[in-house]
Amino acid sequence: MSSLLEACAIGFERSGRTVLDAVDVQLAAGECLGIVGPNGAGKTSLLRLLAGLESADRGTVLYEGQALQSLGAELRARCLGYHPQNPELHWPLSVSDILQLGRLPHRGRLTAPDSADTAAIARAVAMTGLEPLLTRRGDTLSGGELTRVHLARLLAGEHRVLLADEPIANLDPRFQLEILGLLQAHARLGGGTMVVLHDLALAARFCDRLMLLDRGRVELVDRPASVLTPARLASVFGVGDDYHRLSGIAAALALCS
Repeated sequence: MSSLLEACAIGFERSGRTVLDAVDVQLAAGECLGIVGPNGAGKTSLLRLLAGLESADRGTVLYEGQALQSLGAELRARCLGYHPQNPELHWPLSVSDILQLGRLPHRGRLTAPDSADTAAIARAVAMTGLEPLLTRRGDTLSGGELTRVHLARLLAGEHRVLLADEPIANLDPRFQLEILGLLQAHARLGGGTMVVLHDLALAARFCDRLMLLDRGRVELVDRPASVLTPARLASVFGVGDDYHRLSGIAAALALCS
């Protein structure tokens, strides 16, 4: 599989503190790659750098072999879709209007939606089950409902690469499974998905490979069964050795050490 998005020896500092140190990772076409690690490991910072929202102090980010910053903001917006950890709604827009924002990279700000825009939004609505909410104002929705709206906006953008930071926060189990299934399906259709997750069992279930970050450095990038071992999780997450195991993977953590 060819590489869609690649970080090469990325270093990033904030307020004199090293956040990421010599991070390498490749996202292949057709792949769903999960990023896991304890709080403060650098997961969100890495995703923002890969989305072009921040610039690395060292190293390079490549999209299909080209330096990301050389592509220009408009092309990056069409190629890369980013879902932040805590998406915000700044105006009291209807759900329908919020979804229209996902199509802006594909048309001018003052250009009316065309048939391609309408079709892309309709697909996103169907995939996320938002039909009953289309006329509601975003600021009247629950946290979980608004999360689904932001994810539908992301899907409506038809980006080649999706970068999602904790996209299942505030969602009930049904929508957690459905959203991760959609992100996985996007990759299977030839795109690429990189997703930050704290639920290790779901990460193992939906991701082809996992990147384990700890204190800004990459511990391992490999298949879930190779990454989520009791010994490694005990070392990185500081938990004891009493695990519920599923298909050979440490699926749930039971004790604090």
